[in-house]
Amino acid sequence: MGAQYILALDADVEFVSFVDYNSFNDIGFDSSVIDIGAVSNFAFLTYESARNILTLNLLFVDIYHDIPLFKMFKSVKKFSYDRRTDQDILIKSIIYSTLSPQGISDNIIKLLSQFQDHFTQTAYIDNDEEID
Repeated sequence: MGAQYILALDADVEFVSFVDYNSFNDIGFDSSVIDIGAVSNFAFLTYESARNILTLNLLFVDIYHDIPLFKMFKSVKKFSYDRRTDQDILIKSIIYSTLSPQGISDNIIKLLSQFQDHFTQTAYIDNDEEID
């Protein structure tokens, strides 16, 4: 069996789910600033219960070294989320950005979550002042 690596999260942060997306632009990541041509990437959500927020995390893994290289980015923009109201099983999450009527990206990033019996859609929170 090969080496195993475990990502340690802060004590007050929980893993929620992996996230699907079409392009790095959809999740607000500028891929032109880093060489990511041959690396694997994983997008996932974490929940911080003290503030009832979700954070989008993007983990890059370069396995073409004797010891794999890891780099993780955390979104500065957050999604409001209250586990007390959405206690159902989370099946899938998708992040996408919207376009204006003129077809220009207005950089509003939205999270669509599919639960067992309903969907929720949330736009990111612009700044920390809006977070409880």
